[in-house]
Amino acid sequence: MREIEVKARVSSFDSMKEKIDHVLGSEGIRIEKDDRYFKFPADAVQRVRIRRFSDHLEMTSKKTGEKDGLEDNEEYEISYSISDYEESVKLLKNLGLEDFFTKHKEGYEWHKDGIHFELFNVNDIGSFLELEAILPFDSDEKANEEERSRILSYISIFGLGKEDIETRSYREMILSREGRMTTSIDAYTDGGCSGNPGPGGWAFVVVSNGVELTHSSGGMKYTTNNQMELTAVINLLRYLKENRINKARIHTDSQYVKNGITNWIFSWKKNGWRTSDGKSVKNRELWETLSSLSSSLDVSWVWVKGHAGDEFNELCDSLCRKEMEVLR
Repeated sequence: MREIEVKARVSSFDSMKEKIDHVLGSEGIRIEKDDRYFKFPADAVQRVRIRRFSDHLEMTSKKTGEKDGLEDNEEYEISYSISDYEESVKLLKNLGLEDFFTKHKEGYEWHKDGIHFELFNVNDIGSFLELEAILPFDSDEKANEEERSRILSYISIFGLGKEDIETRSYREMILSREGRMTTSIDAYTDGGCSGNPGPGGWAFVVVSNGVELTHSSGGMKYTTNNQMELTAVINLLRYLKENRINKARIHTDSQYVKNGITNWIFSWKKNGWRTSDGKSVKNRELWETLSSLSSSLDVSWVWVKGHAGDEFNELCDSLCRKEMEVLR
């Protein structure tokens, strides 16, 4: 199944519950969830989650993604008896997995119009409102966009804004608090447009030990290839800063980005943002933003040949093309 989900921070748990009860026209149902995550020793990302409810267990394998601040995930899930908990843990450990982290969620849930609403206190990191829609694996982008729009409309109805949306996973927030967040990763970026100028897309993929941690993408109706390449890297760097990842090796198939940030930008700044022939540097605002973000991080830059079979470069390219298709 495909899961489209957003979570937002809530300042007052009780006030938000009253508001949701009123808007949805029903009292929330009390629930608790205990999650235990497992990974392989070389991984920096979870592989399996066992979720314990009062009367049953769920075992889930999830591939996470992100688009426009909303999670866009693929999930494989089975449900079975609560009495099998210890045996399930033994099975995973016999397969070579180890404990990663745990999470306790306590609060209320509602269902309306195909959307699952949950209001939780999570560990000691705060209160969150979660909205989730489930779609088939083969749902098209139009259907996905419609669900994203519906979910975001409820965020507004409940009096929350974009600034309240939390793009980090609970795992990232919990591990960051405990000082166990990944500090060094590989990342891939790409950007392009149809027509140059024309509708464009950007994307980045974050990788640790050869395993995808997350990805994100977006687009603009009228832009250029170079603007999208820069935008991809800028959004990646913002993600790194927000998640306290201070060291990264960034792979790009754009010589414009690679040469610009490692070589040309020093001359541009020295010459008052003018090129060697005295012309104004194109996309200066984006370059200034990129320079500012990268200056506080330990970043190395790697050029990769595009369309040459690199798994994560190809994934970035595919995400960009999907964004362009939506805007055409």
